[in-house]
Amino acid sequence: MSRDLDGIVGKIKDLFNQFNAIVRFANEKTKYSTSEEKTADGETKTKISKGDLAGDTTVRTIVSKFRTLFQQQFNLTGSSLNNLALIGIKTDPKTGEISVDEEKMKSAIENDFNGVMSMFITKGYSDNANITLGRYTKATASGRYVVEEIDADHLRMRLESATEWFLSDARMGDLVPFSNGMVAGLTLTAPAGSVGTPSLFTFSKGLADQVKELAEELNDGRDGLIFMRQESWRKSIERSNDRIDRLERSIEDYRLRLVKQFSDMERNLSQIQTQSGNMLSALGYSRK
Repeated sequence: MSRDLDGIVGKIKDLFNQFNAIVRFANEKTKYSTSEEKTADGETKTKISKGDLAGDTTVRTIVSKFRTLFQQQFNLTGSSLNNLALIGIKTDPKTGEISVDEEKMKSAIENDFNGVMSMFITKGYSDNANITLGRYTKATASGRYVVEEIDADHLRMRLESATEWFLSDARMGDLVPFSNGMVAGLTLTAPAGSVGTPSLFTFSKGLADQVKELAEELNDGRDGLIFMRQESWRKSIERSNDRIDRLERSIEDYRLRLVKQFSDMERNLSQIQTQSGNMLSALGYSRK
């Protein structure tokens, strides 16, 4: 059965094209540059060019988070293809954009289809045919786990390289859910009594799921980075508006004080003029 290599490569390129669009946006909106130009009188003037988000780290942080995902090692796939560079994906050091070597990627897919797909697709597999992956959540961490049966209703798991065990919730038929630790959100399908001896279960979260989870995390309407930054801007604007209101009230109060002082001064001057006139009249002088 022949595979649609162009279609597969096209889907992968679409992912990185979307990332490149974010990179270009970040470069444009956060740029800060200076240049010199001559004025009409021959003097040299420094011109500053700034993007709308110059000085703000939010967009750069978002780009960095996605780039970290693309630079990771895929050591749980069981393939020698353990990083994206090996399948033709590379980063331009000048622009930060990612390009795809289509021929190299097609060759990698033809030679190790499962290895390439394991980078992008979440997988769970065991050396015990009775244990299969049911479901998982964002909280479920990739790793190679030892699985043991405690009793008819419970399993427990630990990382192969650790000693801390995570006990399952009570089984529901053949389904055994976990709600604690690194395996929180994981559900295994394992019939009662099928795990006679400790077994090995490998869970590898694919890049597609990781990108989706990161995007959802960034856009979370309560704790997401984008929402939090927007809230920070809104609060900053509110503080600025409050300060403007206070300054306007202070200016108006000052203006009213000046008006009152001027009015009082005019009244006092008028009284002085009247009194001086009366005094002159008393002395027998008259104004001409």
